[in-house]
Amino acid sequence: MQREVPAEYQGRVFAIDLMGSLGLMPLGMALAGPMVDIFGERQLLIGVAIFHIAICAIVLLVPGVKEMKTSRPPYSPGAAISS
Repeated sequence: MQREVPAEYQGRVFAIDLMGSLGLMPLGMALAGPMVDIFGERQLLIGVAIFHIAICAIVLLVPGVKEMKTSRPPYSPGAAISS
């Protein structure tokens, strides 16, 4: 992500990313207990694993993700943009 985000926006982008990751943790913890009561431990873990695999597969379908695999020069402010 650092290669894709201009340096002047990295602080904001990483703050939003961290806020989303850490901010949703209490919600996940609050839902974990009732979900275990409803589905049981084994079924919940299997369901969460399937959900996680599905989300990863969906992310791989986003066109920009494949472009991130290629090696690109790091962002440099003031670099000439060719078209």
